[in-house]
Amino acid sequence: MQILKTMYPNYKTILDLRRSKNNGLFPVKIRVTLNRIQKYYPIGIDLSESDFKRIQNSSVRKDLRVLKDKITHWENKVKNIIHQLDPFSFDEFKSLLFKETGAVPDVYELLDKRIEDLVSEGRVSTSRVYRDTRNSLKKFKPKLNIKDITPDFLKKYDAWMISKDKSVTTIGIYLRHLRSIYNQAIDAGLIDHKHYPFGKNRYQIKAPRNIKKALSIEQIKSIIDYGVDEGTNQQLAKDMWLLSYYCNGMNIKDILSLRFKNIHNDSIQFERIKTSTTNQNPKPIVVSLIPEAKNIILRWKKKKRSEDDYVFPFITKSMNEEEKMKTKNQFIKTVNKYMKRIGIDIGYDKPLTTYAARHSYATILKRSGAPLGFISESLGHKSLQTTEAYLDSFEDETRRKYAEMLVPK
Repeated sequence: MQILKTMYPNYKTILDLRRSKNNGLFPVKIRVTLNRIQKYYPIGIDLSESDFKRIQNSSVRKDLRVLKDKITHWENKVKNIIHQLDPFSFDEFKSLLFKETGAVPDVYELLDKRIEDLVSEGRVSTSRVYRDTRNSLKKFKPKLNIKDITPDFLKKYDAWMISKDKSVTTIGIYLRHLRSIYNQAIDAGLIDHKHYPFGKNRYQIKAPRNIKKALSIEQIKSIIDYGVDEGTNQQLAKDMWLLSYYCNGMNIKDILSLRFKNIHNDSIQFERIKTSTTNQNPKPIVVSLIPEAKNIILRWKKKKRSEDDYVFPFITKSMNEEEKMKTKNQFIKTVNKYMKRIGIDIGYDKPLTTYAARHSYATILKRSGAPLGFISESLGHKSLQTTEAYLDSFEDETRRKYAEMLVPK
C-alpha cells in the first residue's frame, strides 16, 4: 500500500509592487502557493523597495530591525499553521492566520501600536493626535473592539461629542484618525471590508465650514507698515509672519527647521515636515527669495558654522524630536499672541494667526490671476482640490458688483 505524502504549500514574503499606497510605500505580503494557486496575505507592514531589500540583510538599522522581527514573527506563524492543516485549505489558513486567540482586535491596542510606531518615527505631533483620539474614545466607551465600530456607534459618538461642546473640527479630526486605524485593520486582514462603517449611506465624517482667513493686499500693507521696536518679540513675531507670507506661505515649523543648505542664493528649497515622513519621494518646494524676505533672514539668522546648521537660533541639533516640537509650538503661540494685537490695531476682524499668512499668500495670488497649478505647487499640495480648499471665496465687493448688474441702468 502506497502512503500518500502530504502536500504543503510554499510561502514567501514579498513586496507587492502592483500599487503603491498614498504614502508612496508598498505593502509587505506573504504569498502562499499550492498547486499553482497563489494567494497574498497582507501583514500590516509597508516599506519602500530599498528598505525591503535592506531588511533582508543580516544587519539592519534599528527601525528596520523592529520591522524585520515582525516579519519573522509572521513567517513563523505561517509555517506553524501550514503544518497544522492536513489537508491544507486556503480559507482555513486565512482564518487561523489572522485569528488572535479567538478575540476580536481591540481598538485601543491598535491605537497604542500606531502611537508607538509614530513616536519611533519621530512624528511626535501626529502621535499626540492619535493619543487624544484614543483618550476621547475611551471616555465614551472604555472597551472597544473593531467590530463595535458601526455606523450607529459613530453617530452616537458624534452626538456625545456635540453634547460635550466639541467642535465639528475636533470631531472630524478624531474620526478621521479612527478611520485610518480601521483601514489598517482591513489591510492586516483583521476585519473584512464588507463591515466598513464609513462613507455614503453609512456614516460620513462632517467637514467643518471653512472660515476664510485671508487678508486683502491693503491689510498686508498695514502689517508691513506697522511700527515695532527693534529687537523685541513683537518685531520677531511680525517678521516671522511676513516671512511665511513672502515664502510661499511656509509653515512656521518649516521656517524654524530651515538649514543653511536649504538656501541657494536667491531661492530656498525645502521639504515640508508634514509630508517628508509620509511621502517616499517628496517634491521639494522652491521659494523665490525677494529682498524683503532676505532682510528678515539676515536680521534673525545665527552665525553659520556648517551647511547643516539651523538658520534660526530657536531649535538645536541636540534637541530630541519632542523637545523640537514643544519649542516650535511655543514659538507659534508667541507669534500668534503678538500678531493678534497687530490685527486688532489694523482693524482685522479675526484673530491674526500664522495660518492667515499661508492662506493670504494663496488667496492673494489667486486674486492676482496666478494659475491654480502654480499656487498648488508653491504650497506643496498633492492635489488641486486641496489648494481650492485654501482659496478664498468671492469677496463681498465682487458679490455686490454682480448683484448691481441685475438692476437696469
